[in-house]
Amino acid sequence: MRQLNIAELESKTHDYFLDVEYAQHNDVKTRLTQLMNFLISQDISRRVRKE
Repeated sequence: MRQLNIAELESKTHDYFLDVEYAQHNDVKTRLTQLMNFLISQDISRRVRKE
């Protein structure tokens, strides 16, 4: 996945959080995994983890 600029990152993250919030109970784990994988794939996560 390509690296997103800050506006794209904010929008995509918001969408993922909504997916988690409104997911059926049995889908929450899958949605959270997708969110975490997305965040880890972005360069910003590497900078945050180092600090």
